[in-house]
Parts: sequence; C-alpha cells; structure tokens
Amino acid sequence: MPTTPSALFPATWPGWLPLAIPPAAFALSWSCARLGSAIALGPFRRSQGESWTERARLAHVARMANGKATILLPPAFGLLAYDATRVVGTRGWLPARLAMVLAAAAALLGVILVAERTRRVILGAAALRPGREGRLIWLILGPQLLIFGLLFLMIPAAWGPRAVASLAVGAAVLAFSMGGGWLALARRVGLARPASPRLAAIVARAAERVGVRPRGVDELKAPEANALAMLFCGRLVFTDGILTALDDDGLTAVAAHELGHLAEPRRVKVARAAGASALLLPAAAWPVGHTFGWGAFLGLMLAFVIAIVALNRVARRMEERSDAVGRAHEGDAGTYARALEEIHRANLIPAVLLGKGRRQVHPFLYDRMLAAGVEPAYPRPGPPSKGRLRLATLPALGLFTLAVSAGTFGVALSPPGIPSRAPARRVDPGRIARARTLADDARRSLADGDAEEAAEDYEAAGQLDPTEPRYPADLAVVLAGLGRCDEARIAAQDAARRLARGEAVRPDAAGRQAVEAALRAVAHCPGESEETSLLDESPLPPRPTRGRVGIARQRASGSP
Repeated sequence: MPTTPSALFPATWPGWLPLAIPPAAFALSWSCARLGSAIALGPFRRSQGESWTERARLAHVARMANGKATILLPPAFGLLAYDATRVVGTRGWLPARLAMVLAAAAALLGVILVAERTRRVILGAAALRPGREGRLIWLILGPQLLIFGLLFLMIPAAWGPRAVASLAVGAAVLAFSMGGGWLALARRVGLARPASPRLAAIVARAAERVGVRPRGVDELKAPEANALAMLFCGRLVFTDGILTALDDDGLTAVAAHELGHLAEPRRVKVARAAGASALLLPAAAWPVGHTFGWGAFLGLMLAFVIAIVALNRVARRMEERSDAVGRAHEGDAGTYARALEEIHRANLIPAVLLGKGRRQVHPFLYDRMLAAGVEPAYPRPGPPSKGRLRLATLPALGLFTLAVSAGTFGVALSPPGIPSRAPARRVDPGRIARARTLADDARRSLADGDAEEAAEDYEAAGQLDPTEPRYPADLAVVLAGLGRCDEARIAAQDAARRLARGEAVRPDAAGRQAVEAALRAVAHCPGESEETSLLDESPLPPRPTRGRVGIARQRASGSP
C-alpha cells in the first residue's frame, strides 16, 4: 500500500509551530556561524610570529565567512517561518509576515554575536567590551534593519495608499540614517564625543590645505582604525583605533582624503542618495508584484540590482578621486600611502583581496601604495585562501539548504486542505491580492453596520477572484440578512459551484464551511420557501473522506 502525505504527517499541524522557529533560528544560526568562524580562525590562531600581511590574509577569511552567513541564514529562516505559517493555516499563532521577520531577526542576531566574537579575536586587546561593541553595531545597522522590518510588517499585499505610506515611513528612517541620525544616538549613549583638541587641530590643518571645512568632527569609540565622511550632514568621524595607530602627519593626510569626499559634486551626492534609496525597491516589489504581476516584480528587482552596481561604480570613482586629494595634500611625499598601510596593519585587512580590484569600492592597498609612488617593503601578497573560505562557509550553506528544504517539503507534504504557500489557482496574483483587500473592507463595513457597502465589496472580490468560493458565500450571507433572498440564492449557488470545482483538485474545509453558512442563511431568508430551499437541492459535493481539517473559528460571517 503506497504511503501518502496524510499518513506521514498529522491531520493538523500545531498552531505554535511558527512561534518555535525564531528561537531555533537563533540557536542554529549562532552554532553554525560559530563553527564556520572556528574553521576560519584555526590557521589565524597558529600564525603568531608571521608577518602582518600573512595574518591579515588568514583573518579575512573569518570575516568573509561571517558575511556569507549573514547573507544566507536570515533569509532561509525567514522563508521557513513563512512556510510554516502557511502550513498551519488559520490555526497559526502568528501572522505570516510577522513570523518571517522574527525568524530572520533571530538568525541575524545569532550571526552578529559570532561576528563580534570574531572581531575581538582578530583585534585582540584593542577590542571593546562586548556590550559596548554590540550597541555600536546595532546603532549603525539598526536603522537599515528597522527599515526592512517595518516595511515587511506594514506594507500590504496590494499597491495603494497604504503601500505608499509604508514606503514613506521606510524612506524617513533611511533619511534619518543617511543624515547622521545614528551618530546622534551614539553621542546620546556615550559611544561618540566631540573631537579632542589634538584631532580638531589636525582637521583644521587639513581643511586649510584642501579648502573644505566640515560642519563638525567626532570621535567614535570603536577598536577599528577608520575614518569616514558623512556626506549628507558634512561631518567627519574618526575612531579611537585610528587615533592610536597614526601620528599627526598621517591623520592629516587621512583627513584630507575624507574632506575630498565632502567636496564631491552635487550630482554625485544626488546619485549616492538615489542609490541608497534603492533599498526600498525590494519592499515595493511585494505589493507591486501582487497587483501588476510578475513582470512588474522582476522589473523592480532588476532596477534594484542595476542601482547597486551603479552606486558601487560611483563610489569607486570617488575613492580614487579622494585618494588623489589625500596624496596632493599629504605634506611629505609618501605620508598618505604609509598611513593607509598602518590602517590596514592595525585592522589586519589584506593588502590584496579576493576578486578583481575594479569591482571593489576601495582599491587594493598594494595598488594604492604603488599609485602614490611608494614601493611596499614586501612582495605582492596573495589573496585570502578560497579553499579555506569555502570550507568555513560550508556550515552556513548546509544550514541554508536544510532550512529552505524543510519549508518546501513541509508545504508539499502538508495534508490536503491546509493552505500552502503556492495555492493551486490560475488567477493573476494581483487580482487575488485586490480581492483580499476588498474582503477586508467588507468586514470593516459590516463591523460599522454598513451591510450594503459590504455586499458591494464582496461582489467585487468574487469577480476579481472567480475561483474562491468564500467571497460569494459571504455575499450570500450579507444579502440574506438584507432580505434580498433571490440575489442571496444566486450567490450561494455560485459559491457551491466554485467549491465543487476546487474540491475536484483538493479538499477545502474553509470554503465548505463558508458555503454551508451561506446555505443556512438562504434557507432562513424571509423570502425563501421550503419548496425552493437550496438545502433540499443538496448543491454541495460529497464531503471528502480524507484530509479534512478543523477550522478554529466559525465562518458564518466569512473570512477569506
């Protein structure tokens, strides 16, 4: 006797299943990232006494492994949680998108904690306490994560005013981050402070050479040696690590480089802002795709990829331009190149990275030194090991495959009658989304006591989605309540026909209950006689003998 899915799985999935995925995502992602980090850091821990270029090559593998885990694991567990909510259907304790965001955030948190630990291992005694470092990471990454979290929770499935409002909220948070909002938060919690007299004097000297003055200068409590220009608020930021690693002449040359960024042409700043705003396109693709179809969805995603590629090219040209500014105002020849080398040495960043240099935003250190006319004191190093990187990435890739497969097979092998992520309908997804929106409006109208408006919305929803039996069934209930019995009878018959066609493919317990509620409403309609009762005509197909599921709430009023 062949084994069927309903024999392998229970007739009902527990409603708490999506709720259990976020903690599991955190634990599994943390363990997986920790394993990959341990694989990558093994050679680095044994490299004491090696040159800094060799140690940097080994350390960078661990950083890249953490980065790949960040890309792979949150989306995988987000999709797994989404599939789980679709499998459990109306019994689920969490909405699909909320479960998706929680699971992805939990997986991301697990990877970030491992990345913090990796950073402390690489930087050694220079690293900050875990608590402070964690706060700094969340202050910098938080706005971007908040954008996507809010958008996935708020944005509706259909394009309209609510979708536009959700994107406006995301744009506001993005503008807050780009405008230096995270730096203001860092100052509030004591992670940033105004420039010391030493740094203020160095920046003033560099500004006099370049002819560009910043609006302000801040020092950031971070172990990495780094400096950055905040283009949209005109401020410079220097970390504690770079203030320790460089002398005054080196800091002056680096400050000249950053002031070169503040002097970028207006059109470049507009292009950077437009490229950063492309982060909103994947979120907008959700309602646009549901409303206008796959072509519009793919068009937005293609625009997102093009915008990111174009932004990287613009950023590369601006880095080369600012390098020229740093060299032109460095003072003694070679000061800027030696400062770059000290920064890479302090951070253990390789002099040569994987891939082609033209695809990187920052040119390779070795090439930047040669361009400055300085011959490094060591031969050109090789890039980080590809083989070690593949081995360190293998745990994250394996967990990604398992998580995606679990969601896919869970939906495919779920018992008949449980909603899946890919319902068997031949209707454009945009029409389905608009029909659901109209049904939501109908329920709100009923709650407000406007049955006429609810009837119009249910009728329009049924026209948009001609395969769903619940819309005409709910329409029949409303019309019967209004005393429009003939119209209610027609709507109930339509619902029964749709149910019969659908159950020829798979049972639909929710649709059956809605149709039964419609038939009862028509039977008790004041204008419906016993001789013409739809109940006596038995328009429903026989109940399925396998795969029936219980629905948690009665559908007398309808709920698509």
